[in-house]
Amino acid sequence: AKKVIVVSRKGEINYLNYSEQKDVQVVINTTPVGTLADDSELIDLTVFANLEGVFDCVYNPFRTRLILTAQRLGVKNAGGIDMLISQALKSQEKWKVSEFSEQKFKEVYDYIIDAKTNVVLIGMPSCGKTTVAKALKEKTGKQVFDIDEIVYSLEGRTPAEIIETDGENYFRRIESLAVEKVSHMQGVIIATGGGTVLRQENVIKLKKNGRLFYLERELNKLDDKDRPLSRNGAISRLFDERRPIYESVCDKKVSNNGKIEDTVKEILEK
Repeated sequence: AKKVIVVSRKGEINYLNYSEQKDVQVVINTTPVGTLADDSELIDLTVFANLEGVFDCVYNPFRTRLILTAQRLGVKNAGGIDMLISQALKSQEKWKVSEFSEQKFKEVYDYIIDAKTNVVLIGMPSCGKTTVAKALKEKTGKQVFDIDEIVYSLEGRTPAEIIETDGENYFRRIESLAVEKVSHMQGVIIATGGGTVLRQENVIKLKKNGRLFYLERELNKLDDKDRPLSRNGAISRLFDERRPIYESVCDKKVSNNGKIEDTVKEILEK
């Protein structure tokens, strides 16, 4: 690097004046900020007009707020999991346990990502999230958590009953509490409600340790049974309103218009 700038709490360049460094191209976080225990960002990446890359040493969660912001800005980025694995393998080499190799790295990396990354299903009400989640469980053995079921455990009422009695805003608050409960988990399958990702905070929490799969289903295959927000033709309006949101927040889009087996296979391949 032509120039390296260190930002610290009490240094000449600190968290109050760092934004004056207008020509910054790469940001590296070497603090613990961003871990699950300290869910925040130290700096605002949007102040750097020339930003080209972001690296975060934090590896738990897989994607910190800093990394998620970089992804949202379209900036090249990487979290700390690669570094963690490489350090461990190099240590094994020094201890004469095994030789370091790119193949060994890939095997360990793939194993950890497969074992620890959550599969998060999003999409319209009745698009098949619960059904696909159960089919994924049969294939992988991973535990399934359904946001609507967690809401019921918190309130003793279904989402439909809560919405009809207390309104959608109250339901969304309870739904966010349910998301909070599962967002710290790893290696599970999460079936969200149709409107869970309408709140950006829910999206951030679900993405930290999970990959979001949008189950795309044709409008004529959706139904409004027991879904108060979709009744009386409103499902068509919701479809038009929410489809762009699902597409913008998902990591991958998967068609669920055919056989469930094909949908599950595509998710596992991706």
